[in-house]
Amino acid sequence: MSDSYIDVFEVDEYSQYFLEQSIALIDASPLVSVQALRDRVRARREAVAREILAISMQRSGLRISRSDTGEASEQMLDAIRRFHRYLQSLPPGTVMDAAAFFPKGYVGTRRKAADLLAQGKQVLIGFEAPANASFPAVAEWKTTFTVAGVELEEALTGKGSARRATVTMTSSLQTARQQFVAVYNGLAKRLVRAVLQDIGREHEFRSFFLDLQVNEDGSPAFAEPESPEEPEEPDAPSSPAV
Repeated sequence: MSDSYIDVFEVDEYSQYFLEQSIALIDASPLVSVQALRDRVRARREAVAREILAISMQRSGLRISRSDTGEASEQMLDAIRRFHRYLQSLPPGTVMDAAAFFPKGYVGTRRKAADLLAQGKQVLIGFEAPANASFPAVAEWKTTFTVAGVELEEALTGKGSARRATVTMTSSLQTARQQFVAVYNGLAKRLVRAVLQDIGREHEFRSFFLDLQVNEDGSPAFAEPESPEEPEEPDAPSSPAV
């Protein structure tokens, strides 16, 4: 079953999963340019990330509640690990100052929540280094660490009243989210299904979309893609209007 509503923070989670899994489908079928599709999903993801950052993520606009710091710590640790892998995956010659992100060295193991929070903040500081001014995917990574940092800090101080981070929705953020949903549900799911049908691997459809696994019961049944939230352009009429 697909997630019934993709909120602005799930955009980052779901798109990251899709981008990681869909690498395996690049050039798998001549019918679809999977790389072009990935670029479109990434662009919509970054648009949402930029809008979240524009709201300036003030603590007064965020509410978190945790019974302990475990979940928030895991989220930060996961962000640190993924970011480090991302740095290693960048093409040789990419202009950046990797040391600015991890000046005391990379540590990808479980640590105290306060230490994880400090490392997450250091990654954000690293983006201010001159060499990182044009860092690839800067908006989405800043959002990832900003959200993870706020959640972990609020968990440590015990502030807030809602389980997930919530942020006041602006019209531009809502538009960016809707545009992502339209591409993710309206294009990505349909085109991935087409590729898998072409190469005889329809049964793998759900493995490319995390939201289809949220309430998964283990059944291998093929899942239909969720309709996009925003309506598609209407089909041309079969005969000229009178």
